[in-house]
Amino acid sequence: MPAGGLTGFPAQVISLATASCDGEPDVRLVVLLAIVGEGLVFFTDLNSANWKQLRANSRIAACFHWPGLGGQVRLRRSIHTVDDDHAHRYFAGRARGSKCGRTPLSNYQ
Repeated sequence: MPAGGLTGFPAQVISLATASCDGEPDVRLVVLLAIVGEGLVFFTDLNSANWKQLRANSRIAACFHWPGLGGQVRLRRSIHTVDDDHAHRYFAGRARGSKCGRTPLSNYQ
């Protein structure tokens, strides 16, 4: 389900935490595209530090505020990539300016 279509769900950006190979924590904001089952769908650049950390350690933590539930949502999961076709369709649909200097993105949930 697209994140923007959920009742009382205002988050379009969430905090996503990963860890480097040597265990150093790292956190960044990512655009939340959808919630599928118990997973979150977001994209990352295959040349980013985020992707390198995810390849080395597929475990993530995420946190976002959901007033309709009365507070924050926190979760810990392993990431899973979606098929390349899905990622390329997303990248092709992005505004031209947001594609400049970027490689096609891969999707995680």
